Amino acid sequence: MAPCDQDKCSCNPLSPSHNSFHHPPNEHPVPGPPHPIDIGILYQLQKLHFLVNFHALPVFTELLALLAQVSSNTSFRELVIECQFLKVVELVACASDWLSLDTVLTRPEFDGLTSVVFCTRTRPVASMKASARAILLEQLPAARAKGVALSFYTDCLF
Repeated sequence: MAPCDQDKCSCNPLSPSHNSFHHPPNEHPVPGPPHPIDIGILYQLQKLHFLVNFHALPVFTELLALLAQVSSNTSFRELVIECQFLKVVELVACASDWLSLDTVLTRPEFDGLTSVVFCTRTRPVASMKASARAILLEQLPAARAKGVALSFYTDCLF
């Protein structure tokens, strides 16, 4: 193979035909990120443990995407929501997110749901713990009306 003539070769950056910064437009748009996991195939799914960051709004986007895939109907019994929050007020700052979650949990796919457990790995001070417990246990009124029990723990050792 003969060496490239730098004066005539298009690989020469000084050549008028060199076009190192021009790329043809992408004919296919870049897809968004994939869902974290496809749980639709888990027909006997009984429990889902999910971490929710309450200081990043909206809070339940990824959780709602996963719950939309649940197909286990009466097998799905328990949802564990591991809560990350810096201030208790973050737990109430997302009222529309709570409503969305409550609406999803009252669909027929969740007729077997018996409990929603809220937990945190951090050890909040006593006053923060009491306030967080009170706020969290008042959420999801429609799910509670269907008999879903809510509970709160300060260690997520599930």
